[in-house]
Amino acid sequence: MGGLRPATDADLQAYAQAHQGALATAGNWVADNWEYVAGGTATHAGHVGSNTGIASGGSDAQ
Repeated sequence: MGGLRPATDADLQAYAQAHQGALATAGNWVADNWEYVAGGTATHAGHVGSNTGIASGGSDAQ
């Protein structure tokens, strides 16, 4: 007779292994390459600041 049953340790292990895909891989990449992420973020912030006038002293700067 089928139906619901409590999850076993083997069920939970199989679920964990099946769901360690792209998100876990991306997390591992970020952990190994956080310097590149930080540098890219700083570069992007610099570009935004220079293109909006924030970094040039305000909107009256020429």
